[in-house]
Amino acid sequence: MPARFLVVDDDQDDVELIDGLLMDGGYVALLASNAEEALRVAIMQHPDMVLLDLRLPRIDGYEIAARIKDEPRLEQTRIVAVTGAGDESERVMAAGFDGFISKWVDPAAFVGQVENLLAQ
Repeated sequence: MPARFLVVDDDQDDVELIDGLLMDGGYVALLASNAEEALRVAIMQHPDMVLLDLRLPRIDGYEIAARIKDEPRLEQTRIVAVTGAGDESERVMAAGFDGFISKWVDPAAFVGQVENLLAQ
């Protein structure tokens, strides 16, 4: 069974790009554009990994990550920050994320980074 990813981003272009990259890699992508939708989908679908934008309206990625980590049914779900703010990597890791990927990497490199994090 292919790994299942929840992609959370309010930028539709980024969602479509990441969705396409994951699907081309043979993975299943679930999509959400805001915090409420992300939490609902995560609880219902139990993804293997959440690829989470940090800068979302109303509730940011840090808060969403904390809520996912507090959900007992999602204790095996990995959470990876996917953001354009490369200078946040230390804060991301200190906040308990399982990894950090820059949005503006080469598409092949993005999939490789996701696969490396999945294998850890």
